[in-house]
Amino acid sequence: MRGDMPANWDEDVPVFPPMDKGIATCVASGKVMNAIAPRVPALIGGSADLDPSTYTALIGWATSNHPARTRSIEKARWAGGWSFAGRNEPLAGLRSVPRLAVIRPCDAHETAVAWPVALETRDRPVALILTRQRVPTLDRRAAASKLGAQDVQARVVSMPSWELFDVQTPEYREAVLPPSVTARLAIEAGASQGRHRYVGNRCDVLCVDRFGALAPGDVLLREYGFTVANVCIRVLAML
Repeated sequence: MRGDMPANWDEDVPVFPPMDKGIATCVASGKVMNAIAPRVPALIGGSADLDPSTYTALIGWATSNHPARTRSIEKARWAGGWSFAGRNEPLAGLRSVPRLAVIRPCDAHETAVAWPVALETRDRPVALILTRQRVPTLDRRAAASKLGAQDVQARVVSMPSWELFDVQTPEYREAVLPPSVTARLAIEAGASQGRHRYVGNRCDVLCVDRFGALAPGDVLLREYGFTVANVCIRVLAML
């Protein structure tokens, strides 16, 4: 009840190396959950009849799985740690909830980091925003390397959670986003709402400020401009 975690509870959190094909972050999340379940008896899995696609079931721990079906009351009881899978629509609403920490990991690696952060956060509930489609486990240096070949020094900053970044010390925030660096490009497969406060009005955002489209994931990413080539074009246009 104190919220203390067992000793060495995160020793078996899996490591996901960079790979182009990657896996869905909900799949990575399921692997993390099942890796830590033997050491965290209080961990509960379950979903609204969607365990096979959300990967929220704890394998071999039947008494720790609580199917919510479609009962909102049952799901509300899990408000200490939520896990949403797939869609982008809840993002803006969730980020508007006071003191709710929203973590949207971009790949399997960040998902493995997000779970320990979520379980060790005691002063607020945490929502994990996960994908059902495969996403590459990223080597975040791709765009920076291409810009470097054009004599442009670039820093890549990953910000899975605005809320957890905002509660860091001013010194930490300025070390991550130095005030002297005024050319900034924010990138997210979602609405740009809220991003400008991190990049400034004279910088740029690569987001999706329109109603969604239906197509294979790789086609949508290309058409929306989420490519290394387009990122470089957007960066160079600010210089």
